[in-house]
Amino acid sequence: MTVYFDHEKLNVYKRSIEFINLVEKYLSSINKNSNIYYQLDRAANSISLNIAEGKENIQQKTNANSLISQGVQH
Repeated sequence: MTVYFDHEKLNVYKRSIEFINLVEKYLSSINKNSNIYYQLDRAANSISLNIAEGKENIQQKTNANSLISQGVQH
């Protein structure tokens, strides 16, 4: 699998993708018009999206701190 973003390297992100696949298998046996289908689908996808967003926020803060420290040194 080709990695395009840093969060894709995280084990927790990889596990969240596995969880999505597991939920999708379960959802195939549930009526797509039911509330539980919609909630489980959204929740499963939300996990990986939150991990990706959190990693991006951490990286932005790290980059900002790096730039600030470089500015102080010059």
